Amino acid sequence: MAALSAIIGQLDRMAAGRQAARANYATGTDFWDRVDAAADETYENAVKGAEITALDTELAAGGVTCNGYARWWTLHNLYARELGYSDLGAYLAVMGLRVPWEASEQSYDSGNGRLTATRVFPKGTLVANEAAPTNAGMHLLGTYLAGAIAAGDGALPTTVGPAALLAINLGAAATVGATFTCTNWVAATTKSIALSLSGAAQYTQTVLGEQALASGVSAGDIGLPVSSTAAFTAGEYVLVWESDSLQEVCLVTTLGTGPTRLVVPAIQNAYTTSAKVWPLFRSVAYGSGASGSGSVALYARPDRIIAL
Repeated sequence: MAALSAIIGQLDRMAAGRQAARANYATGTDFWDRVDAAADETYENAVKGAEITALDTELAAGGVTCNGYARWWTLHNLYARELGYSDLGAYLAVMGLRVPWEASEQSYDSGNGRLTATRVFPKGTLVANEAAPTNAGMHLLGTYLAGAIAAGDGALPTTVGPAALLAINLGAAATVGATFTCTNWVAATTKSIALSLSGAAQYTQTVLGEQALASGVSAGDIGLPVSSTAAFTAGEYVLVWESDSLQEVCLVTTLGTGPTRLVVPAIQNAYTTSAKVWPLFRSVAYGSGASGSGSVALYARPDRIIAL
């Protein structure tokens, strides 16, 4: 598993680099504007056009194109084939791990194509619980206040797989009681999941539908014991999360009873009762109930913190 950890670390570095590049080029004067400001028609006719515009667009999106990245993907796809997989994405999928959206975009920019959406988690990085999410770059599905959701980035794009829905209370000591309609990823069915906050501290993080493992599990087990399966749907994905270095995505085959459990293909890792199981969705809308006061930002949660 040492090679797997090394691969994940490199993908995270790749993604964090794109995040940093995107932030660097979000302000200041674009290349096109600088060329336009030259007030030299000969110079402008020579260089100002689609290519300069494309450069600004790529940099604003965090793009960093170079031959080294293309070679990285080639080498790692060859390594995966040596292990018996079609490519690196297929290898990671079997291991239950996903790559950051920014890394998948780097693959595309390098001529390798994007990874299959189910192998990609949403953009941005996580902040600590009760820390401001403002500059984390996460996908904002919308902001809830008083019985309605104000639009944010909208539903997840088709290039990204389903995500845990992260609710972050934006005000101090606020009380919020509402039910949200969460749209599944595979079949576009929905689940109604309640959020109840009572005097929560500012920036408290809550994952909609979270269930703790009722008992520990071993690698190879096919059941995830939970107290309730109400937030989950057979045929949809879940994330088993114990830490940033111990997690995996599973496809639920059935909702089991006696004991209450999620039946999944054999899991890759052992987990303790500290682990959480999160349902994964594509989008969220307001459902019902508007008790309490305070606003809540609803984000698509990245699977893990990424760093350079």
